Amino acid sequence: MFGGDRYDQKNSEYAYIGMVEYWIVHPLENEVTLCLLNRGSYKLTVFIKDQRIVSRTFPELTLTAQQVLSA
Repeated sequence: MFGGDRYDQKNSEYAYIGMVEYWIVHPLENEVTLCLLNRGSYKLTVFIKDQRIVSRTFPELTLTAQQVLSA
């Protein structure tokens, strides 16, 4: 998965402004990470292959990780 200061800083900035949800697309790892704000910090969920991405912000979405990665 990913890590490092760059992502930690972005998480802090996004949480500060109240961004409820954001996605990180990792084409080299063939995965999509959904970051959901929960009580001031982000819960990360990784989706791969044909897993349907479940978004609280966009519940009507019917995309899989592979569809996002192929776009």
